[in-house]
Amino acid sequence: MTTYVYRDAAGLAETARWALYADSLVCAAAVAIALVQGPWALLYGDLAAAFGIVQLVTAVGSLILFLLWFYRANANVRAMGADGLTGSPGLSVAWFFIPIVFLFMPFVVMRDTWKASASPRDWQGQPTAPLIGFWWAAMLATHLAASFSFRLWLSGDYDVVEAVGVLDLISNGAGILANLLSVALMMRIQRLQVSPAHLSETFR
Repeated sequence: MTTYVYRDAAGLAETARWALYADSLVCAAAVAIALVQGPWALLYGDLAAAFGIVQLVTAVGSLILFLLWFYRANANVRAMGADGLTGSPGLSVAWFFIPIVFLFMPFVVMRDTWKASASPRDWQGQPTAPLIGFWWAAMLATHLAASFSFRLWLSGDYDVVEAVGVLDLISNGAGILANLLSVALMMRIQRLQVSPAHLSETFR
């Protein structure tokens, strides 16, 4: 049986928060460019390649930092005494990348981490926060729209530029919402994990 040690995740949460804000700004810039100059600007404009690299860096960087925080938060609830959680902290992160199950398992493990943060000894009886459902819906919309857009763009057919533009608008708009909800989620779980209501029980 693995023994987990509580490690403060505040620093990771703060770093991830600013990375998510940065990615949101880049997504907002992409939306503005597409609306003002049209979808061609982001696909074939003079700065399309450079902007694409910036967007890739902020998206991947913020996702990595968010998942590093989530790994720590999931490990912490186990250290706080929560039993019966699915898999391990590593598997909880891996669910985000496994085909098919990525459609629902990240929601499940985030929901359980929230519940266990609120009440480590009796987490199964805790209610599911609506915020988690909104967060995962925004994450799915971002991922699916971006995936369909990329597949269409790879076809090399100029006739699909308008469709790609619409999907990119959806992806970037949903991405902003997903990032902001991720920040709200992190901050709430952080507060729950250091709540005076169960600190004495958890860490004595």
